[in-house]
Amino acid sequence: MRNTIVSKFKNYKSTNPENISLLDWLKDTSYKKDVEYIRTVTNKEERNKLKSNLPTITPSGIFSKRNISGLIKHSGFICIDIDSGDNPNITDFFNLRNQLGNIVNVAYSGLSVSGNGVFCLI
Repeated sequence: MRNTIVSKFKNYKSTNPENISLLDWLKDTSYKKDVEYIRTVTNKEERNKLKSNLPTITPSGIFSKRNISGLIKHSGFICIDIDSGDNPNITDFFNLRNQLGNIVNVAYSGLSVSGNGVFCLI
């Protein structure tokens, strides 16, 4: 993953990407306190507003803009999200993240910013 370059955006509305190592992004703790605070917010609208200010990446590659026609180079990874909205029967996302991390084709699994979901890189 260290040699895998992806696009990073200032936030989910931003259209100006910069390149970053996928591994560097996954190891970055710059926003740890922000994420920990967001996980304490119970009001969904407020939580979404806070999340919207965080930077984001396109883990599937380098993009000139955030849509399929903007793909410059694919990273070789596909990202999937599993969240509570679509999976109300899942109650322990921390445990799910750990279980998914044991699957041989899952290169990385992490909790979502809200903590109510998991994302995986396959």
